[in-house]
Amino acid sequence: MKKQRIYVARWVDAANTNAQVSNTKAMLSRFKQPNVEWIAAHYEAPDPLVEKRRNVQLRTLIHNGFWRAHLAAQYQATADAIFNPGGRWFDAWGLFLRRIMGRRVPIIATYEGLVGDEDREREYSQWAKHPVFCQAVDAKTLARLDELYRRADHVIAISPFLAEMGRRRYGNKFSVIPLGINDSI
Repeated sequence: MKKQRIYVARWVDAANTNAQVSNTKAMLSRFKQPNVEWIAAHYEAPDPLVEKRRNVQLRTLIHNGFWRAHLAAQYQATADAIFNPGGRWFDAWGLFLRRIMGRRVPIIATYEGLVGDEDREREYSQWAKHPVFCQAVDAKTLARLDELYRRADHVIAISPFLAEMGRRRYGNKFSVIPLGINDSI
């Protein structure tokens, strides 16, 4: 059986306690499938539990002002799928470069909250039939996230409510996995 390679678009630095990064480190430290190799980047020292996994290939980002471009370049890794890309400009460039070079692979994104402006809040509130609030982001970030979710092949939401809002906006490609690790699945 061919080994599957999945690029995980989150840093796995030991000192980084961001929620998405902590979830990524927890998942990578536990995945045991021998036919799957995970690829992840780090800037400072990687998480020791991830570093010791034989099925995780770690890539060190350069330590200068070009780390963002280097991170965009990491998206060009030979991979069968990209998991959890972000909404920053270098994430968008990494995905764009893959697309224009004809190196398309499935993109699996996560949906962990609603972002937008007052218009989005009104729209979500109408759909939900109760007040809904969004994390305010600038127009460029919102456009990048919209593009990411439109292009994603599958999106994993952390709640049924978020999945429903995502389906209405981006189509029927959402599933739900609650936060946390369930070793039985």
